[in-house]
Amino acid sequence: MKTYNQIDFLPVPKVETIDTLGAGDFFHGAFCYHVLTKNSFRDALQKAADFASKTCSFKGTRQWLNKLK
Repeated sequence: MKTYNQIDFLPVPKVETIDTLGAGDFFHGAFCYHVLTKNSFRDALQKAADFASKTCSFKGTRQWLNKLK
């Protein structure tokens, strides 16, 4: 377990970046959701990074939703 002042790194998925608009908002939203649903801090960061990186593969902030259907 890492303690205060220690550094750790998380892998971020490689994606074809088309548009980063909204990625930070999606990251923060996903992070808060996963922290509040009892995930560890590190797991919440990883899940948020995974989610936010995927949103960068689409133009605009909502086009990725069409892939969920």
